Amino acid sequence: MIYRQDVSAGPIISTRRVSPADLASGKFNFSDQVRQQGDIKTFGGTVPTETLAVGRTVVEFTDHPQPSTFPDLAKYQQGTAWHSNTGQLRRETGRFTIR
Repeated sequence: MIYRQDVSAGPIISTRRVSPADLASGKFNFSDQVRQQGDIKTFGGTVPTETLAVGRTVVEFTDHPQPSTFPDLAKYQQGTAWHSNTGQLRRETGRFTIR
């Protein structure tokens, strides 16, 4: 959809930064969690899964430890729906709406 320009790529809203020192120590300034119960997996952590409905999240590899940036998701939530930072996508439980 992005390549055909049906929707625009939104700006980055979260950057998790990882340096060689972080990798060596195994200590990061964010957390990621994966839980599995049978065939069902859930993901979470410092950057919640709802962030994927709002905007782009990336991992940046840096030479030196640097702080990560995390989004303020409150402005993108309306009831149980999440709106993308471009205003073109809306996610409710189990479905997406495209404008």
